Amino acid sequence: CNMCSITWCRDCMTQPYHEGLTCIEHEAKQSNTENGKLVSKMLGDGSLKLCPKCKAPTTKLKNSKGNYVGCNKMVCLSCKTKWCWLCGESDISYNHFNSYGTGSCANRLWEGTLNQTR
Repeated sequence: CNMCSITWCRDCMTQPYHEGLTCIEHEAKQSNTENGKLVSKMLGDGSLKLCPKCKAPTTKLKNSKGNYVGCNKMVCLSCKTKWCWLCGESDISYNHFNSYGTGSCANRLWEGTLNQTR
């Protein structure tokens, strides 16, 4: 505000503005709110991850047995970046998960899902 010099985020209305952090990252640092506690817990246990490019929050569905429903190749709904749920590497293709891959995610496309044996 030019009159009072207060800064705030136009997306989440937090003041002062959380420069350098996305709204969800800022929320996770706020341990004084129930939402902040939940977001922090989910980031900590890996059930919520942030897109490596735009930091959009991402979750994967789980079935009643606690298994993830989809594969580990993610496509961000906000920026369309393809990234790995397991290691967080961005700009990947299915080659990232091939058995001849050099990274730690070779043969892990379906890890943690019911389709793990594919």
